[in-house]
Amino acid sequence: VNLFLAAFVDSNIPTRYLLIIHRALQPIPQAALIHDELEQLLEHPPTLEDFKRGIRQTKANSAPGPSGLTNNMTKSWPESTVAYVHGCLSKFWTNSTIPAQQKWKWLHNIPKKPVDTPKLSDLRPLMLIEVLRKHWCSHIAATIKGVLLKHKALSDSHHGYIAGRGTGTASILHINLSEDAEEKTAALHRSSFDLR
Repeated sequence: VNLFLAAFVDSNIPTRYLLIIHRALQPIPQAALIHDELEQLLEHPPTLEDFKRGIRQTKANSAPGPSGLTNNMTKSWPESTVAYVHGCLSKFWTNSTIPAQQKWKWLHNIPKKPVDTPKLSDLRPLMLIEVLRKHWCSHIAATIKGVLLKHKALSDSHHGYIAGRGTGTASILHINLSEDAEEKTAALHRSSFDLR
């Protein structure tokens, strides 16, 4: 705790809030159990049925990734193509390799509102990734989420990848807390972490 507090000594964040943040960053008691369960569940690649489900559950008419492949294209594949692609991706999984094109990303700026000549501040960055990567990873993300929810490892304040929660619900919570703090002329401290 002392090292953590020392790292933020010049931050002007009250100690009581730093202690809350420190407590939130600590490993949970069931971490080893979660790790073991995930290791077992993710030992083998997603099944063909999992892959098909990933394809079915993606939104139609969404933007393509860098290769130009779209969700609509993969949804129209015959069974033999789906099985072939699944076999290829399974081999990559088994060999612990990731093809370079699966790592490609395309940063595309889209206007927040329609204007003829948008300024940088009028643009919202959108990161496009390969459609096959989305299909493949949807099962992996669902597996991880399921285990974390089963073991109650996520905080009530967590909004990412949780049914019924997302950026919108987090934004509403933030607005409500901001308005409450302003009304009471109270200090409001917030933090956001994106751990990799």
